Amino acid sequence: MQIGELLLFGYNVFIGLKNTTQIEDVFSLYKLTRADDNFALTEVPVKDSFLAEARFRHDFDELYRYYKDTRLIQLVQKNGKLLASFQIGERLEDTRVFRWEVSPDGADVTYIDNRGERDIEPPGPYDFEWQATSRDDITHGRYPH
Repeated sequence: MQIGELLLFGYNVFIGLKNTTQIEDVFSLYKLTRADDNFALTEVPVKDSFLAEARFRHDFDELYRYYKDTRLIQLVQKNGKLLASFQIGERLEDTRVFRWEVSPDGADVTYIDNRGERDIEPPGPYDFEWQATSRDDITHGRYPH
């Protein structure tokens, strides 16, 4: 996910020997710079970014402490907000969504809360729109339909 001149990457990594999952195990930030015709990525430490906010750290630690099968399923930017969706249960509907307010230029990112489930709409069950039919649409004859 691109936020201003930063690139946010999210991972689902199983860490068997560690007791706790840290923010650095799930997210990484890179600064995208252009030099001549090439692009370069420079790693930005999480402690120097919007991911180091105390409220977010608390909510993140709580998420991985109480839900052992937590998985990051989506990073999306919508309506000026950065949304990170985590699956916390067996069903796809069991989610917890972290929200950040992002300025239009992407320079200022502020953590809002972990209650953004309504901001992410699940995809529709079909990739087409149904059309209602009536008796006028019936074709009679040798091959009725």
